[in-house]
Amino acid sequence: MACLAAFAALCPAVALAVPAPAGALIESQAVVSYFNTELGIYESVSTNVVVTRVNSVKAIEVVSDQTVFMAPASVGQFAFFIRNTGNAPLSPSATLEQVAGHHAISSISAPS
Repeated sequence: MACLAAFAALCPAVALAVPAPAGALIESQAVVSYFNTELGIYESVSTNVVVTRVNSVKAIEVVSDQTVFMAPASVGQFAFFIRNTGNAPLSPSATLEQVAGHHAISSISAPS
């Protein structure tokens, strides 16, 4: 077990890419170079430039790392994290509603 913990300490953290912002322009062009044996020279051929505009994508991720068991009429806390995983600004809100029975239903929404 100690060996596994020591190995995990040596592994680098996972890098997460940040999505391109909405409306950003991405330009791409390919260039191929080769040796033309008939002419005895190096040649290059370019493609046309392609321009792409990044669309706006709204996305959220909700992460919780616990389960809470409570008696009726008791007070408790439940921690969770809301993260914007899209490329558009959001102001998410969370609500928790008690329904008939033993379970509660939660909803996460992001206003348009």
